Amino acid sequence: MGTPGTARSVVGWAAWDPRDVPDARRGRPAVDLTAWAAARGFDSHGSANAGGWSGVLPGEPELQANVVRGTTAGGWDCCLWHWRRPVPVVDGLQGPTLLAGPRHDLTVRAAPDGLPRTGGRRHVGVPVTAAAVAVPEAALLPPFTLGAPDPGAAGPGAPDPGAVGPQPVPGLPARLLDGPVGTVLRAGARSAFFELSWGHGVLALHRNGYADEAGMDQLLTMLDDCAGALARECAPLHAPAPFAAPLPAAAWPGSETATDCPWPSSPLLEAVHRLGRRLGMQLEDPRAYHRAFPAVPVPGTARAVLRGALPGRPPPARIALHGEGATATTGGRTALLLAADAAAPTAPGGVRVVGSPVPMRYAVRAGVLGVWVLRRPPPDLGPVDELLDAAVGLADRLGIRARS
Repeated sequence: MGTPGTARSVVGWAAWDPRDVPDARRGRPAVDLTAWAAARGFDSHGSANAGGWSGVLPGEPELQANVVRGTTAGGWDCCLWHWRRPVPVVDGLQGPTLLAGPRHDLTVRAAPDGLPRTGGRRHVGVPVTAAAVAVPEAALLPPFTLGAPDPGAAGPGAPDPGAVGPQPVPGLPARLLDGPVGTVLRAGARSAFFELSWGHGVLALHRNGYADEAGMDQLLTMLDDCAGALARECAPLHAPAPFAAPLPAAAWPGSETATDCPWPSSPLLEAVHRLGRRLGMQLEDPRAYHRAFPAVPVPGTARAVLRGALPGRPPPARIALHGEGATATTGGRTALLLAADAAAPTAPGGVRVVGSPVPMRYAVRAGVLGVWVLRRPPPDLGPVDELLDAAVGLADRLGIRARS
């Protein structure tokens, strides 16, 4: 999505489609989605972040607008927004250019004082609409990115890009491309830019321009179709188990001093080992965790899972480090998970914990309570002690009694 401060380096504009040029020049959408969101029971956040979606949102109010968050007709947690997407500018022999991307109305102004003019540090803002949906049931799928054929690059007499099927992707089941996902990509190919990406429990769609209400409805339908297809594809991989059942051990080094660390960041391995030793918890395999609890309510996918007992509460409890980035060097969420018995499920995306000493959210889904805090990049594990204290108290207030 970019790094903090990217908005300052946006020194111009461009557009994928000539019809998007007015929005590109304006630098913001002309449409307001507040009424549209309210009619569907969605929350409107304006240019602010929506909780649980920091992994896909640009994260800077100067770059995002009309951020709305809610539940699709199929019951999936979703977030949609308009995005002034930064595209890097390169200084070529003929002046500023874009190596690949928008071709219309490229305009680059002088860079702000102190901002280098070379090295890919300048950007132009391009109007894009994004929509994302959380599908924890598909957490075992590998990341992928699929782009629709670019109709602007096709020569005279080229076939309708909407009739061109998506090309096979290594590791991605062909059934997905033959079904709803392929249908969505073929429909998206009628746009000047359309991209579908999956990773770490979230499916995201990006298309050129600032979509109006009808366009947002279309994206919601696409999210529902794709989310259902991903969940169905992964169903045979699941092996649901009672929360109390132990899972296979993680294929990890036996100590924090081992050299064959499966993560690129050994300090994180050390921190997890220290936490497990302090709490008397054992490491479990993250993939087995997603197979056993396919509807786990914590955003992202697990990188590490610890299982054991907490003082004053019957076992078991789990602490899971969930991430949303491509590597373990990014931050994410540290979550405490407890069996929730027959507790009523919360709305998708969870609920803010009122009165906690640090920002915290919780959710109940499929008989599991998850309570989580944000975690910075390694070796930080987040405010674990505050999480444990608040989460145990929350479980008591909710009437959730763990079973041994």
